[in-house]
Amino acid sequence: MKELIKIEANSENEVWSQISKDLKSGITVEDYHVIINWQNREIELDIDFDPGGGFEGGYEFTIMRILLNEKSDFRFIIHHESVINKIGKMLGMDDKETGYAEFDKKLFIKTNDIDRFKKIFADKNDREIFQDLLAFSLSLKDKDNALYLEFEIERAIFNINELKKIFTGINNVASLIESVQ
Repeated sequence: MKELIKIEANSENEVWSQISKDLKSGITVEDYHVIINWQNREIELDIDFDPGGGFEGGYEFTIMRILLNEKSDFRFIIHHESVINKIGKMLGMDDKETGYAEFDKKLFIKTNDIDRFKKIFADKNDREIFQDLLAFSLSLKDKDNALYLEFEIERAIFNINELKKIFTGINNVASLIESVQ
């Protein structure tokens, strides 16, 4: 059972100080779940790691989920472009082009509003955070009658600097989703 940790923070430094302390304190990182309240946002962070054993295979993932103050039909999903996506594109699967060469080359993009998507990802720094990741997705999802921006990657990220970088990227994207029409 996941132990729920709540962080009430006035600054990003407070957020990372607490998470760093948790991860170094011997807390069971195999099942780390935290709710961060910061900048009028509720942000969930899950890190789950199970090495398996015997005949069982292990698994690991990291999820960041931000509750948005947005009610709209705008949706998107991006993930690393795989061989299966490349084959799918040859068979007519819809992969949107943004005009950002490296981003388009490395990621599979599906959205119902490419113009809004391009505005949200106009900042090169935000694009670079995601374009070099593997086995991840970033998407807008409905959950419990609310809209969330959800990042999921198929590995447990314990490196604080990497977590911070992704956290910054999804926070920037969340803010832009709420402000760009």
